[in-house]
Amino acid sequence: MVLFQQPFLMDFSSINRGLQPTYSFDFTSDPSELNQDATNISVDHTTNFRWDFDIKNDSTNDASSIDLGSNLSNTAWICDFDLTYTTLTPVSGTTTSFFVLSDLSSATDSQTNQDALGFRVNFGVSDSISNIESDGTTLPGGASDAFSTLTTVTTTTYYVRMIRESATSFKNTFYSDSDRTSETDSVTSTIASSIQNLDHFKIANYSGGGGGSDTIIGYIKNLKIWDGISSF
Repeated sequence: MVLFQQPFLMDFSSINRGLQPTYSFDFTSDPSELNQDATNISVDHTTNFRWDFDIKNDSTNDASSIDLGSNLSNTAWICDFDLTYTTLTPVSGTTTSFFVLSDLSSATDSQTNQDALGFRVNFGVSDSISNIESDGTTLPGGASDAFSTLTTVTTTTYYVRMIRESATSFKNTFYSDSDRTSETDSVTSTIASSIQNLDHFKIANYSGGGGGSDTIIGYIKNLKIWDGISSF
């Protein structure tokens, strides 16, 4: 009697989900971030192990950045992090913040030309979440496609995934779960292939004049970057 055995099918999707990130920051140790104003944005690597921010549009550069040490691929990478807002209080105007991968450190403020991919959060009078695709422009100058469903942030945790899908495509997705299976909103932008040499993760405030004075306090955790891939 001949027995026919079911072929063994390898689950490549589960293997890819276990792919180790190229860069991983749990903030349990000092990531040697560069802070421009540590009272407003800096890493807490002694107590809560997170990257804290208190966004102020105070006409100064409060940005903080982590140097990856080498440039990311100009065609494919994935960046995950957990974004939590703890205090959101509208006061006046619109307060702006940026979460980006840039070719320049936090010493370069949001109003200085740079290459960057990420997103902008406006909170206050005019709320929005928009992709940033700065090609040798300021961060506000790189603002493009906005989320259509998630138009404002609330005091909760968003599980963010930013993907450079190709030289000319960038996608930003917010999820409601840490496994990143339940999508809250996403937006994909066509970008310039000349956005290159991104090697710093940066949290930045709007450093120009005329910003709002709203209260925006929170933190990010579990920052991970997979270089050279655009899907799991």
